[in-house]
Amino acid sequence: MAHTLKGVSGSIFAEELRQSAIVAEQQLKDTQSLEPDAISELERCLRMAILSAEDYISAQSQQ
Repeated sequence: MAHTLKGVSGSIFAEELRQSAIVAEQQLKDTQSLEPDAISELERCLRMAILSAEDYISAQSQQ
């Protein structure tokens, strides 16, 4: 999941989400688990990316 999220976030230019996914992917490779802080950061970045996408779509539909 982290690998896919890393790729998708890169495709939509959500750099903060991409960086968070990179950290999560490395943690999963190293320990086979994610620390609660990594999960919280992924969630925060994902929410921000969703809001940004919604704002972009809204602005495009008003043109």
